[in-house]
Amino acid sequence: MAADDSARDLAVTEALIRTADCALKSANGDNPHAVVNPYVRQYLSMHAANAGGVGWNLLGDNERIVEVLNPEQIGADAVRTAFGKIALPPLLEAIVNARDWLGKVDAADYPFALGVAMARNTGHYVSANVSFSPTLVHLCWAALQPRLSFRDLPGHTDSVLAFAVVRAKDCRTLLVSASRDHTIRVWDPAAGQPMTTLLGHSAAVTAVTAVPDPHRTLLASASDDGTIRLWDLGSGQPIMIIRHHGGEVSALVAVPFDDGCLLAAADDKLIRVWNPVTGQPIGVLIGHSGAVTALAVLPDPYRSMLVSAGRDRTIRLWDIVTGTLTATFPSTPGHTGAISALAVVTRSNGERHLISASKSNICVWGTGSDLTPLATPAASAVSALASYPGADGRIVIAGANFGTISLWDPLSGQRGPIAELVTSLAANTRGITALAALPLDAGVTLLASASYQTIRLWNPSAGRNDSLTRSKFRPRVSELSFATGPDGRTVLATGGYETVVRLWSFDTGDHIETLLGAPGDTTDLVSISTSDGSNLLVSASSGGVIRLWNTTSGQGESIVTIEATTRTATYLAEVSAADGGRMLAVGNSGAVRLCHLDGQPAGALEGPSGSVTALASMGSLLASADDAGQLRLWDVANPIDAQELSVWSGKPGVITALVFLPFTDRGPLLVSAARDGMIRVFDPTNGASGHPAARFSSHSGAVTALAVHSIGGYSRTLISAGRDGTIRLWDTVTWALVRVVPVDAPVVAIAVHASGHLAVALEDGIVMLRIEFQALTVE
Repeated sequence: MAADDSARDLAVTEALIRTADCALKSANGDNPHAVVNPYVRQYLSMHAANAGGVGWNLLGDNERIVEVLNPEQIGADAVRTAFGKIALPPLLEAIVNARDWLGKVDAADYPFALGVAMARNTGHYVSANVSFSPTLVHLCWAALQPRLSFRDLPGHTDSVLAFAVVRAKDCRTLLVSASRDHTIRVWDPAAGQPMTTLLGHSAAVTAVTAVPDPHRTLLASASDDGTIRLWDLGSGQPIMIIRHHGGEVSALVAVPFDDGCLLAAADDKLIRVWNPVTGQPIGVLIGHSGAVTALAVLPDPYRSMLVSAGRDRTIRLWDIVTGTLTATFPSTPGHTGAISALAVVTRSNGERHLISASKSNICVWGTGSDLTPLATPAASAVSALASYPGADGRIVIAGANFGTISLWDPLSGQRGPIAELVTSLAANTRGITALAALPLDAGVTLLASASYQTIRLWNPSAGRNDSLTRSKFRPRVSELSFATGPDGRTVLATGGYETVVRLWSFDTGDHIETLLGAPGDTTDLVSISTSDGSNLLVSASSGGVIRLWNTTSGQGESIVTIEATTRTATYLAEVSAADGGRMLAVGNSGAVRLCHLDGQPAGALEGPSGSVTALASMGSLLASADDAGQLRLWDVANPIDAQELSVWSGKPGVITALVFLPFTDRGPLLVSAARDGMIRVFDPTNGASGHPAARFSSHSGAVTALAVHSIGGYSRTLISAGRDGTIRLWDTVTWALVRVVPVDAPVVAIAVHASGHLAVALEDGIVMLRIEFQALTVE
């Protein structure tokens, strides 16, 4: 764009911002979307985009104006002008990443949703209460797995099987994709546009590679039609067809020396070598005892070496000039299975490293006179691999499995990933079949991924100073509870797929303390206030161990450990005995047990017909659900002789959560949630009916959590959450839906505080929000 045009768009951007600012200042509490000119809301981002980086920065400095703009238009303008070129301000990068979701959010929930999007951009977001939009739902803080910037390249009609990165003669970096739809497509990743489609193969194209040539931009491709083709990307035409008679080609590489050579790995255990100028075979490299799955070239100014790997679990080095095998290295101790991918990365200091991947892990090897495993970052089922040099001499490795691309810095000493690109939170996510690192101008590196026919470009460095930021809530949190800390302040306790329980600041989400848990995952957390003013936090584990901590004492060691069963201790509930003492109810496979807080057993309830799926309590009343579909109610005031009051039978395996509503217009009620999306209400005083007193739902998937908020001792609002990525608030008088709070990820657990704060565990982290329950009205 000409300089005059950019200057004109910058002037228009400044004028529109002034206009919108004046309108918002004079709004007097009116809906800000109604007072801002529609042209500003729709086209301000276009003018900012056309003005370049200075325009985007100017727009990013005006958060209250950004709140009223069309997020889908911001996303479209950013993808058009900034992706892979300009680092957007974090606020705008967040909108770009969440543009599709934000475009569906109601105006009243937009400030809250924008804060959630910010957390998914930076990893941790604490609200500064700068929103000028009135709302009943406020975001306090969020710590979520970052979702990095991406754009999709549509075009293929079947699975993409391989990538190649080609440096064109005009110095542009090109992405080449090979597909099961018989085509090869060439893309300009900086512009996000297709350049040409190469036609000629009559079957799936399984491998592609750039072929060095001083005069032309050449590409080689291999197909299940039995041919290897050499293409001139300048003309888009094939210049040579080589017919090979081996097995299915899994990898291609080309090496520059003299006339060069083209090498193809196949499932017949052989590596075939051709002259790409004449198309004549040069030789065959024999040595692997299983299918050859990956090839890589170790560049050297004097003599490049070929690296091959395969299902025989070996890595082999070859002298390409002589065609001789120079060394064979077993993949152990680096790998325990067949090697599926290889990559080579050169650090900024000139050191080269070989990266290998298998279905069990990733390994980094030194490339001196010997191959030595330097690091083995944890991974699982790595289906594709790419690597590139990071800042300050780092290596960044990208490894893909189902739905996730994990980034590692293997030489940092950190075994876990430093970032994860979540392609989808859906359970049916397709596998990722190809990865490629695309070095662009100004030091920007994009990642390309393929999943089925979708090609996605990622920008790991967009929008943040440290783009490789992990969410602090990893592994995934599945259990939540509020507790009281040593200073009397409320803290948030979390547990999940790890052996510890963690305490976090109620106000900011900062980490406070780690409590040593028990063997296995944490399966439930319960907070108990004792008569002496102490607070006990109780955890259950999949290893069958229950631990109690006094969180007000400030000591990180548990005061009681209960090794009561060899079976999983899955669910917990606090119940009252007739003498006023407190007990724990523990639900697991086929039984509910009662024990005192000192760990001594108090009794057992043998009613459940299957594994317990939920517990809830109210005083001495205890409710349990099992995977046989039965919901049972007991009075456990006398634990030795507990009375079973009611049994409701339903569809097996559907109840996921239970909660009591102690004080309603109809007396105490018991509410259940289910995988079928239904919420059912039962009257504990009329269990003989065998039927729920009410049933309702508007969730589009399984309901995973329930809670109740009371005002003045009255159970006024029922809270439900589900895998549809929403939290729903219900009036307990009419059971009418009062409010829907969108969170854009499946909800795993919730915990409500008397102050109106609601902690929400999502599949990608934690959100803490505050709801103005007193102001809620039926819509």
